[in-house]
Amino acid sequence: MQITSIRLKDFRNYEELTFVPQAGVNILMGQNAQGKTNLLEGIYLCCIGKSHRTTRDVDMIREGARSAYCGISVKRRDGSRSVEVMLSKDSRKRIQVLGMAISRMSQLMGHINCVFFSPEDLQLIKGGPSGRRRFIDITLCQLRPGYFTALYQYNNALSQRNAILKRYDDKKSAMLDAFDVTLSAYGGRIMAQRRDFVEKLRGCAKLTHGGIAGGEQIDLGYRSQVDAADEAECAKRLLTLLEERRSEDIRRYMTTAGPHRDDLSVEIDGRDGRMFGSQGQQRTAALALKLGAMELMRQETGEMPILMLDDVLSELDRGRQNALLSCIKGQAFISTAVHMAWPGTPAVHRVEQGKLV
Repeated sequence: MQITSIRLKDFRNYEELTFVPQAGVNILMGQNAQGKTNLLEGIYLCCIGKSHRTTRDVDMIREGARSAYCGISVKRRDGSRSVEVMLSKDSRKRIQVLGMAISRMSQLMGHINCVFFSPEDLQLIKGGPSGRRRFIDITLCQLRPGYFTALYQYNNALSQRNAILKRYDDKKSAMLDAFDVTLSAYGGRIMAQRRDFVEKLRGCAKLTHGGIAGGEQIDLGYRSQVDAADEAECAKRLLTLLEERRSEDIRRYMTTAGPHRDDLSVEIDGRDGRMFGSQGQQRTAALALKLGAMELMRQETGEMPILMLDDVLSELDRGRQNALLSCIKGQAFISTAVHMAWPGTPAVHRVEQGKLV
């Protein structure tokens, strides 16, 4: 998979940009607040349909403008694709794939796959479960559009169930019964697919981790309140758990069982990486998860996803920098303010005040 052109108009600090990147490694060099991350955000927006750093689409519109545009053309093994995103202060976000407007976000998933790595992702191991669930969900949504639909429906039902719990009385018992059935159906699908994904990621992460960490060993597991692999069995057991915990949920005004409470466990040399891993070990494990996800996406789709590294190299020592760069096989975009000797023949683009030099 290769991005052949990127076009931005009134996006963040870019008044207008047309960028034809190299097929291999593209270095975005520049000082802070020049637009390096903004360019990566535009790529991510076309891949995922939302920003990695804001929930407000209007934040991505250039100051003084009423609308913004971001478009990407990509070359794949099965042909060319194009994705265009139009943002406006006066209307909802509009997305086109191959020139045709899409009505559901699930229709965007999988056209341009990416793996994004920022300094915040170095906290993937030591941070809370929500970050690790987000990592799993973003990867799975790109691989399986149906997963995106299940996750959307589950979160919508979860929000409504929690709203009922906050204003609960006995007359609403039947409503909770109905939401329990909905949550268990979608939740069972999510849990089963997550467990399958983590088992596949486990092998890929072990290989990538071995290349970075030398003799240390990493292991992954899906930590869930429901111990089942089959979707139907997951749904059945989750329904039972929701019924058993109803009194507790009413007391706490929140749903205490479901995939929104699950976690990805990461062990380093047989010990919990979150509790016992050093900072260096935790960062190496985070790298292994991201690179392992890249390899798994390649195996399942036959395409190497687009890799984006946003100012990550400055957070790593030289050994980990070299190990990370040596793992890059497809097209990559690396933003940095650090001058260093790059392996191979990357294309270096200087970013200055929303322009590429």
